Amino acid sequence: MALALFGIAPATAGRIEIEGRPAAIRSPREAMALGLAYVSEDRRKLGLALSESIAANVTLPRIDSYANRWGWLDRRREMADAARFAAGMRIKAAGLSAPVGTLSGGNQQKVMLAKWLNTNPRILIVDEPTRGIDIGAKAEVHRILRELAGQGVAILVISSDLPEVLSLADRVLVMREGRLAGELPGATATEESVMRIALGAAETRGEAA
Repeated sequence: MALALFGIAPATAGRIEIEGRPAAIRSPREAMALGLAYVSEDRRKLGLALSESIAANVTLPRIDSYANRWGWLDRRREMADAARFAAGMRIKAAGLSAPVGTLSGGNQQKVMLAKWLNTNPRILIVDEPTRGIDIGAKAEVHRILRELAGQGVAILVISSDLPEVLSLADRVLVMREGRLAGELPGATATEESVMRIALGAAETRGEAA
């Protein structure tokens, strides 16, 4: 679903609406133009250029904006933005020139978040945001997501980690076999109520826990 929402894979059914208006998304460029950003579950294959520096990764989605009219990159501005995001994300590294592939999984995940937040998104899609990272990094990622939500960014969290979903979500949408099976308010959703819907024991949208 995330790949279709961001225009990486074609949508075969359904429709996408943003603020009540139909949206046709056929490519990541079109998704970005609509204010979407996508943090992939596979940071090594789809999320990061591992051999490149932290600074290069953070500025990559909007690299054109750092070029002057002759096509030369404004490295000073590029580094300033990278430093600002690295500080905000509390990325631990020897410096902004460090290759992303040398960082821990948690710091790689923060770089990927910084990369997409640099596009100033209205809607942030995060797919398995804490898979493969340690407890401390997981808490940091959750902190970042809560701060973004508090700033008005709409966040779609796709996760198989139920405690994570329940700690972050205002609404819980349960998918089964590629379809929406049910919806629960985050304040009252429990692991049991989510699993009942996921396993087909409850078909009614909005069933109370």
